[in-house]
Amino acid sequence: MNSTSFRSFVDRTPSAVGDLRIPTLLPDEHISVRCENCRCRLQMGKTFDATLVSTNYRLLVVKAVEQQTDVPRRMRVHDERVSIPLCAIYSLRYADAAKGAEGNGLGGALSPFRANLRRSRKGGGEKGEKSTERELKQFKPLVTSLSSMEIISCLKVYLKDMRLLFIDLRNAASASNLANHLLHFSRPPRADRLSVVGEGGGERGRKVPFTDRLSWEDEVRRLTPKERQSMWRVVDLRAETIHADASSYPPTVVACAGLSVPDVREGTHSWEGGRFPVWVFSWKGTVLMRSGLPISSASAAITQRKFEDRIAGTHDSQAVPHVIRLDGQELALDKIGAAFEKLHKICAVDNSARAHRYGKVWPTRVAETGWLQTVTSVLHAAAETVARLVDHEESVLLQEGEGRDVSAVVSSLVQVCLDKQSRRMEGLQRIVEKEWISLGHPFSRRLLSVEGAPFCPVFLLFLDSLSQLIEMYPTQFEYSSSALVALWDLVLTGSVGSVSCEDATEMAQLGRTSSAFLLDAHYKEPVTLLFGSVQYAAASLVTRTGRSVPLLADIIRPPTCTANVKLWNECYLRWQPDALVKGGGPLLSAWALDRLMEKRQTEMGVKWKMTIGTIDEDMISSCFPYSSARSNEDQVVGHSERPSIGSIASLATLQISRETDYDDYGGPTPLSTPTVTIQTPTVPTVRYHSGSVTVSGEGANSVLLTPRHHSGSVTVSSEAAATVPLTPQSSIDGRPTSIPVRQAPPVPPKTFSRSYV
Repeated sequence: MNSTSFRSFVDRTPSAVGDLRIPTLLPDEHISVRCENCRCRLQMGKTFDATLVSTNYRLLVVKAVEQQTDVPRRMRVHDERVSIPLCAIYSLRYADAAKGAEGNGLGGALSPFRANLRRSRKGGGEKGEKSTERELKQFKPLVTSLSSMEIISCLKVYLKDMRLLFIDLRNAASASNLANHLLHFSRPPRADRLSVVGEGGGERGRKVPFTDRLSWEDEVRRLTPKERQSMWRVVDLRAETIHADASSYPPTVVACAGLSVPDVREGTHSWEGGRFPVWVFSWKGTVLMRSGLPISSASAAITQRKFEDRIAGTHDSQAVPHVIRLDGQELALDKIGAAFEKLHKICAVDNSARAHRYGKVWPTRVAETGWLQTVTSVLHAAAETVARLVDHEESVLLQEGEGRDVSAVVSSLVQVCLDKQSRRMEGLQRIVEKEWISLGHPFSRRLLSVEGAPFCPVFLLFLDSLSQLIEMYPTQFEYSSSALVALWDLVLTGSVGSVSCEDATEMAQLGRTSSAFLLDAHYKEPVTLLFGSVQYAAASLVTRTGRSVPLLADIIRPPTCTANVKLWNECYLRWQPDALVKGGGPLLSAWALDRLMEKRQTEMGVKWKMTIGTIDEDMISSCFPYSSARSNEDQVVGHSERPSIGSIASLATLQISRETDYDDYGGPTPLSTPTVTIQTPTVPTVRYHSGSVTVSGEGANSVLLTPRHHSGSVTVSSEAAATVPLTPQSSIDGRPTSIPVRQAPPVPPKTFSRSYV
């Protein structure tokens, strides 16, 4: 059996530019700015020397020393561990060197990394809080281009996926050029200026579903009872010279068959954005439709009434559709954007002290963002729509603004709840292509900040709401929450043409038709093995055995209570070491079910085909594959710079007091010798520490300090020196001596094999 290893990954595919070896450039990608002598740190990771190379598409972080990492490369297009798509930048902040030199600033003599560490030592008190806020003010938002004469000492790059990159530019010659380049390409003035790579080859000229007559006719036949299919017809807006007035619609849509061409033409002037009611879904004898808000005028009212009458004729009771307006304040676009901004602030933290302070009042902080309330609102609207279609047997018309944002969220969730096919991977693809790409969600403005539009992640709102349903009904979905995270990250790269345009018309004009599906085409193993749901596979297999167990349902209901809605930690907190649970998370729970099904397949009389490759259990965590569970190694993501104590054997209690200053580049400079006190006569294991250590106590003669995770000298009592296996450089009563090092015996990793078939 071919298995995939989850162990360690070092990708070596560089190309040479002068004397610098950088990752291979993509088609249509060229280097614009090269900034040498930089010091970088991503999130709470370690500081490293690097050269920054900015192209028209991404920022490449070329580390001076290549290091091994447990975090696998996920994407095929680019390696997110060393490259950042410029359109994924959420905001930029910089520290002015001149102002930073004043007092206790972040520029001048004080490094930003040293300032962060000083904040960490101040703890979570009121003084530390005020100090943090004061130092954060030294960073100014970068909203306009900097002068070439302006000198900046540090740049903070906030990413839309909740990551944060620190760049120390005090020794760099092109600091202002780099900052201006990042600002310009992260806010393109027009969609055609958006650098979308990967549109060559077979993807160019690809036919996008639901932009032609055949796709819509197939969808009507799939969802509508045969006796009712004649009540709806595909309208070719271009052939009937209507498309110019409803350009955000695709060239073809489905409308009521009772409407004539003049009626449809009048409809483009009776609803905002020319978005008259169109069919999107059928549930037995009822239908779900979408439109913009109705325009208030006498002539528009006549047309609107005509549409209502024709739609009512498609229902057995001749009742007009129930209208659900989604233009309330709780679902306004500015409210969604503001909620994400607050959520970003508490999730994209830059130091452990701040994360610790947020942790003390975390429920309050999350509630104050308003994001969970927004998710609850769309789930409540979806639940109301499901109840109207199923319980009340009424057709429903969703209305909001121009009908391109929140109505897409609610419509998609309703179809997931009522159509089992939408809970499979091809069903998810169909929903995204129909409700979002074809019906004109403005991805370029909402997510990629084209034309300077504010970031408003409506698509993330849909994915978050969908993850809530997966959490509640894990056996009902073929795809996992990891697949949704992958889809979100893929959209943010700007490398997929169909989700980087304003609408289907612009997509056709620019020739950007590449698809986000299948996800396996954009991601690499072993990450793709996480996209499937083991729970769904097990439920499907058990159902096929004929057992009367209701594991697969025809209808699922969205939650309507805020208490059932949880923060999507897998997406928002995956880069935070403080939120990491080692040896936990969905991967391990799926493995347990996988092993159980493998053992019971003979008893059940079935063949279990889902297996997973070899995995080093020590690196698995709730944040895999984004962050490593090994916090002691220099990871590009998910590494805490604060020294920590790893495992303590038996029940021994270790108390470490550490007072260490840091030089301007983050290097350790011990101010005093920390003390390790053994309070019980057991054998502790001290790991993940740098600097000098004093060992004392009743169990000092059996302390094991693994040399792999320690550097510096160790002072022990003279009576224990003969038996203590410490570092080669030790001292006894102030006299240097050489003590042999006893390496901890290697423990073979606990592994399990599985791979999706």
